[in-house]
Amino acid sequence: MFDEDSYNNYEPEPEEIGYEYDPHKDPKLPLAKKALKEFLLQNKNEVFYSRQLEVKFERDFYHWITNTAIRELFETESFLKCESATLSIPEENPIKFYFHKSFRYPNRKIKKSLKLINEYSQNDISIALGDRAERLFSAEFHKYGFEWHGRSVNEFRGKKWQTTNHDLDYIISRDGIHYGCEIKNSLDYISLDELKTKLEICKFLEIVPFFILRWAPKSYIEMVRKEWDGFTLLFEWQLYPPYFKDLVGRIKNTLGLKVDCPRELYDSTFKRFVNWHEKLVNSKKNHKGPYNST
Repeated sequence: MFDEDSYNNYEPEPEEIGYEYDPHKDPKLPLAKKALKEFLLQNKNEVFYSRQLEVKFERDFYHWITNTAIRELFETESFLKCESATLSIPEENPIKFYFHKSFRYPNRKIKKSLKLINEYSQNDISIALGDRAERLFSAEFHKYGFEWHGRSVNEFRGKKWQTTNHDLDYIISRDGIHYGCEIKNSLDYISLDELKTKLEICKFLEIVPFFILRWAPKSYIEMVRKEWDGFTLLFEWQLYPPYFKDLVGRIKNTLGLKVDCPRELYDSTFKRFVNWHEKLVNSKKNHKGPYNST
């Protein structure tokens, strides 16, 4: 279960601190390389691909830092080998597997991992994942008395967003406060461009941004909180429907990814947002900027 106190140190985005970002010069990169090297030396008979490592180390390092670290290790460390493969789904994307040079039979595990990645990357499973997260959190909206004002919506109270073709997953409200809600149940981050667009939609519609994400960089969370007076709820484990129990078990055992298939959410998960909402209501203060509680 996610502990928000372990993930509350803000690290600014490159554009916020005024220089052109180069991940190879990130101050966290040496720490990431050290952690990855220790991990790989302890797992000499395993193979790993980048996203797998990004998720494993995401509490400590941004995904892009881990990705840069593993590529730099391969270029500079003689103990590390790499094999390229091609995913059949989606769109024959390339993928690289890293392993210790002493591993005698990496191809067996590469084929096993590749087959599994192709399986869970199928479009119908991606759709099922999105639907599952929306169903679980929609149940929480109802449980805690939040009213729905639309699904896949780009207009509210006489205003319609037409700048782009984007919309919000939901608009919900309680106690006179309206939220534009976006739910992402993916291993990777929501893109920064998409995040900013959704924030602009909320600003235009004069509602409070509320992001429900499996995981996100601290800087994204702080952007939503500090600049837009919104809230980001992280649930960490990718949520599968219960009928994918066998697949979830194989993903855990083979790849060690953060996946689960609960029938309902932990009580504490959505309660983090409810507590934040109640503090907002009890403060009897309007949101800054365009947001208000009327």
